[in-house]
Amino acid sequence: MPNNTKRCRYCKQKHLESEMVRVQMSWFCNYDHATKFALDKLEQKKEKEIKAKVKELKVKNKTLSQLKKEAEYYVNAYVRIRDEGKPCCSCSKPHQSGDQAGHFIAVGSCDELRFNTKNIHSQCIECNLYQSGNLLGYRDYMVKRYGEQLVNDFQDLARSKRINKWDRDYLIRLKDVFKRRCTHLKKIKNNQQKS
Repeated sequence: MPNNTKRCRYCKQKHLESEMVRVQMSWFCNYDHATKFALDKLEQKKEKEIKAKVKELKVKNKTLSQLKKEAEYYVNAYVRIRDEGKPCCSCSKPHQSGDQAGHFIAVGSCDELRFNTKNIHSQCIECNLYQSGNLLGYRDYMVKRYGEQLVNDFQDLARSKRINKWDRDYLIRLKDVFKRRCTHLKKIKNNQQKS
């Protein structure tokens, strides 16, 4: 029976199987390499745990305002990716690289609709910044896309002036969900462009 060669998990050199030591389903040149490999793995595991704790502490120490900004960043990024290539919802200008995620009902007048993706669409800078959202054109777009009832519901909600308190856990989950959605949507758009 011919002797097979195996690669040492620690030093990566090949040796004859008969000259090697087998420890927990892995091959090593000697027990010293097996020990060093195990210690390295243990150290990597500890470093990973420390990084996870640091990350957890960073999230715990963030204010609600910071969490809200992060969640809004990913929701708006999702909208910009979703509406990429579509014209401005207010003036129908062709899509430009600097288009923004504009809110139909402004965040300042109704914080409850801040993360509602039916309230956020791609808008050119001209309409969003310099024309205060160009609400007449935006309203026409909303009625065509979602119907008069939803537009009226949004406007009634804005008039109610209810104060919304955002929960930390909700904002963290929202950020994570939209971060994943952005990644997924980018992959889909890239695959569509390739084919």
